[in-house]
Amino acid sequence: MSAAAAPAALTAALTRWIDAIHQPGAHLAAAVTDDVRVERHAPAPRADAAPGAVVEVFEGRAAVAAWLAKSPAGLTFGLEGEVADEAGVLVALYWYEVDGFKNGGRWRASTRDGRIALLAHQPFALEP
Repeated sequence: MSAAAAPAALTAALTRWIDAIHQPGAHLAAAVTDDVRVERHAPAPRADAAPGAVVEVFEGRAAVAAWLAKSPAGLTFGLEGEVADEAGVLVALYWYEVDGFKNGGRWRASTRDGRIALLAHQPFALEP
C-alpha cells in the first residue's frame, strides 16, 4: 500500500467497524475476520496513555456479533480525528452517544486483508 493510500485504507477499516456496530448483521463480515479477537478494557482516564485492564474477550465473529447485539438502541459511534498507523497497528479515538449521553475512547486494531483481526476497545472513564 502506498503512503498516500494508507490513511484512507486505515480509516476505511475502522469505518467498516463502525458500520458493523450500527448494523452487525449487515456489515460485520466486511469489517472483521472470521477469527477476530476483541478485547474490551475497563475505562481509563483520557489523559492516561495506558488503557484499563482487559475485562472481556470475544473470539470469533459470532462472539463479537453477540456482544454487539447487547448494545442499547440508538447507540451511535464515530471517529474523532485521524486514524494513525503505529508500527502496523491502527490507533484511533472514537466517540459514542446514546440518549444524549456522550463519551469516547481509543481503538487499537490490527488488520488482515483489510479487515480487523484484533481490536482493543479502550473506553475513557467518565470525567467528574
